[in-house]
Amino acid sequence: MTTPPSPGLVKIHLTRSPCLVLPQGASVPLSRKDAALLAILAVDGSAAKDLVATMLWPRDNPQGSRLNLRQRRFRLTRTAGAPLVEGDDLLRLSSRVEDPLAGVADGPGAAVPPLGAELLDGLEFDDCPDFAGWLQQARPAWRQRQLERMARESDHLESIGRLNDALAMSQQIVAANPYSDLAHRRLIWQLFLSGDLGSAMSVYQAFCGRLAGDLGELPDDATQSLVARIRQGEFAAVPSRSRATARPWMPSCVGREGQLAALQQAWAQRQPVLIEGAPGIGKTRLIGEAIRRLGIHRALHVPAYAGASERPYALLARLLSALWSTPHGLCPQGQRGLPEWALRELSAVLPELHGRSSDVQATRLLRAVELALTQAGIDLIVLDDLQQADLATLELLPALAQPTLPPWWLASRAGERPAALDTWIRAASAPLMLEVLPLDRAAIGALVADADTLGPMPADAAESIHRASGGLPLLAVELIKSMSDGCFGDGLPPPQDIANHLLAREAGLPPDARQLARTAAVLRAPIPPQTAAAILGDSADRWRQALRHLDAIHWVDADARMHDLIGNCLREAMPALDRVRLHEQIAHWLEHSAGPCVEAAQHHEAAGRPVLAAPLYERAAQEAARAARVAEQARFHQHAARCWEAGGHLDKAFEALRASIGPLTMSQGAESALPVAERLCTLARWPRQHLLARLELADLALHRGHYPEAERLAREHLPVAQTLKDIDATLQAGATLAYALGGQNRPDEAFQTLSGWQSLLPQASVSARRHFLGAQAAVCWQAGQLGQCALHTQALLDLLVEQQQWSDATVEVSNLAAIRTQQGRFADADELLRTTRTWRELLGPLEGHMQAGLDVTRAVTDLGLGRVASALQHAWRALHECQHAPELGRIGARAAETLVRTHLCAGQPGAARQAHARLADATTSAVRARAWLLLAAIDSAEGLGCERSLQRAHSAATDANDPLLLLRVQAEQLCARPGNADPVAIEAVEQQARRLEQGALAARLAWHRVGAWLARGNGAQAGALAQQLLDDTAQPEDILPCHWLDLGARALQAGRLAGADAAARRARAAYATSADKRPPNEAPPRVWPRFPAGAA
Repeated sequence: MTTPPSPGLVKIHLTRSPCLVLPQGASVPLSRKDAALLAILAVDGSAAKDLVATMLWPRDNPQGSRLNLRQRRFRLTRTAGAPLVEGDDLLRLSSRVEDPLAGVADGPGAAVPPLGAELLDGLEFDDCPDFAGWLQQARPAWRQRQLERMARESDHLESIGRLNDALAMSQQIVAANPYSDLAHRRLIWQLFLSGDLGSAMSVYQAFCGRLAGDLGELPDDATQSLVARIRQGEFAAVPSRSRATARPWMPSCVGREGQLAALQQAWAQRQPVLIEGAPGIGKTRLIGEAIRRLGIHRALHVPAYAGASERPYALLARLLSALWSTPHGLCPQGQRGLPEWALRELSAVLPELHGRSSDVQATRLLRAVELALTQAGIDLIVLDDLQQADLATLELLPALAQPTLPPWWLASRAGERPAALDTWIRAASAPLMLEVLPLDRAAIGALVADADTLGPMPADAAESIHRASGGLPLLAVELIKSMSDGCFGDGLPPPQDIANHLLAREAGLPPDARQLARTAAVLRAPIPPQTAAAILGDSADRWRQALRHLDAIHWVDADARMHDLIGNCLREAMPALDRVRLHEQIAHWLEHSAGPCVEAAQHHEAAGRPVLAAPLYERAAQEAARAARVAEQARFHQHAARCWEAGGHLDKAFEALRASIGPLTMSQGAESALPVAERLCTLARWPRQHLLARLELADLALHRGHYPEAERLAREHLPVAQTLKDIDATLQAGATLAYALGGQNRPDEAFQTLSGWQSLLPQASVSARRHFLGAQAAVCWQAGQLGQCALHTQALLDLLVEQQQWSDATVEVSNLAAIRTQQGRFADADELLRTTRTWRELLGPLEGHMQAGLDVTRAVTDLGLGRVASALQHAWRALHECQHAPELGRIGARAAETLVRTHLCAGQPGAARQAHARLADATTSAVRARAWLLLAAIDSAEGLGCERSLQRAHSAATDANDPLLLLRVQAEQLCARPGNADPVAIEAVEQQARRLEQGALAARLAWHRVGAWLARGNGAQAGALAQQLLDDTAQPEDILPCHWLDLGARALQAGRLAGADAAARRARAAYATSADKRPPNEAPPRVWPRFPAGAA
């Protein structure tokens, strides 16, 4: 018999002995699979029905798995008397289910339960390996959410006077986080509030001992400051047990705008920074404020400690330990993802990383550190107190200050700068020097003004404090605290009294001032009188008087923006209906005043009107698209999809989500877009939507180089598109199929597929025509038909220009320029790239993979023209744009390859080998083949044997089934040993390259023949060939112009032909171009290293 529905909430316990607690109080045990189902939805929020079924019943066929899931849902509904799981294709917990991590202390005297056991503790899922893997990853996140919930609950219990319950919870948090400053601060503060000062100090002493013994660290500044103030009696000696006392005042960062602006600029340029100043001047505080303002989330802060300067690599060891081994490290256990060779090299610094510790070899250690930092995905590294750092670590820093690695912010005491930093400062790649000086009178005044919550201060407080402190912030803060002692009688008011005081003051405001205060709190932006009048009505004069009132009580700043503390208090205390009404009014004003549509959308969402927010997010996405801000474009489309779905408009949600995939791919790569495409499949309801979603998956498979998968998806859904008589979908499926066939070196099938659907083009939309033209160009590129590829790309470019789609047109210009570089027409490629300048001025700065792709083409073009410095700059920038991708994608690999090629051309095989490390994780056969080819070239440049690398390159190229790659392997096999090169054999490969329209490769091989003839003493042959090549429009790849011009001059001279002097002059001019903006020790050699006989 079914239990009648109850209006109460059903609780679910998902730790040890999972069960349901029904509204009537009855407890019902959960079976293993029922608990697993509810755990997935409780942790992930929602999950696709098919995915859940497959995870929990992997041995059944899909239909059987879905049937089992349906029976489980029915059983849970019958047990609870109401559905616990909602949704059709996408499952989620019902609103009748209470959050498993909801508040735990319901009333005075309620027991505070212990920290929960692990998620589904004690249950085994050997028969569900996918779920077992999910559970292993979910448990740490579940426990962290438990701790965060307990921290919030403890703060709440403290605020309502239930100190005993708060203490019980804080003690559990400390036990679970034995190295957490925040957890210990909370416990110390609550012990002090309870009147138990001795226990508070005992907890602090134990914490200090644990940090020093286990980590060699001290508590952070906030913890030390709190304990110091408690010891000095700055708070009431015996606080009341029934209420909390005010938290310590946290001074603002004042008087540092110039330094903060410099740090912001350095951050934007990824430039290293060295900050110097006297002790107590606020260097660390400045860095913390800059990190906060810039929104840097993954910053690693590592101070150097006294006594470590004599231990080589002591600071580097601390850095790696802080990254991997501390409880709150940014990349816990990240060393497990490093290759064996890197662990072996790093074991010279951290012996526990490898069974056989390595001796320190600076170059190899540098490569390993570079790989470790790249893999960790850190945004910023801060090294503090460098006057105490070891020399060995300091000597590594200049080499680690690369655009593709996290920027370095360094801090040192003035006058105590280590000599190694002096050497770096004199180098060309010197860090930005930033000196932190004492605060001036105005800044101290701002600090005093900032302390108004401590009570009234004497009129001359700023002057006297500035004079006594000498402008040192540390001393100034202490003086302000001392001066404020006694102003509040029995101590500073507790947090809830401050809130109550603010609310009481709000209630006593004149009606207009109260209304303006509430509006400012919800707006969270400046609210001058004109803005207030537009939102609330009436004249600006009326609200001007109200604003003066708020300014007089210091609730708003000079820009009429409400201070955060006050705004948060008013917002939280405001009746929900009033808050919603204000959100509605603000959204209406923003829409009708042409304000930022994103802000209007956010206010509509906050007002519970997602259907009004969705079109505004879509408009913001369109604006981002016009400016080529593809990451924003994708994000706003996803916001729109969320709002449409919340409003029940599922078809519009589908279209919005689908629109986000393209820009997301351009900004972050196909791997990042893949989960969105999979989500699109779960959102699809109609046959056409299912078709379009699967075609998006096929398109992403192309981007990822997974051509067989793309072919399978395209073949499966091409008949569906035809059945639906959807011309656009048919063209997209056909184009995807052709692209995939071309990628598998099946050009005949690809061309046949394209020709079969060519007749549909006139009836197709612009979007479908674009897709088809792009596929035609790609297939021709893969087949080595560069001339036809250029024609199709030009047709696509013309279409985009006609539609004024400048962002996509910029990408196609880059593609056309890449074709010209393959043909050896670098000057033409340069001219093409210059044509995009006007478009890019309209678009603004590009970003993500879109910028990276353009940078790679620019780097290859500049290398062909001999602009070494520019080629390196653009290759580095491309790598930086790709560094957050989950794997080395196509563009990232091209960027790394171009960087290696540039270093090789510049005669820097050591730097080329370092750059080559980025290709170690190549995932496709084609990228691996090119990586082995480059390694062979590096080995050859260093005089090492390259046969093994060439064999592996040939094997990978064979796996890729790519005739162009096999041709390049054959070319490198002939050219790797210049002294033994056979001109006749090289000519045969050169002719193959010309047949495949690879003009740049053919020209390189031809110049190798010139060098080989010269090395054999055959000046006539060398001179005749050089004369022919100097008149050719195709220029070689991977040879600087100064080198092939110098070789040509020598060949003409050896062959006694005219033009040797002119070629030599051109070579000297080209050398000046290649050496421009390069340090003297990094300038390329004057002659081609493969044929280094004396210059002409």
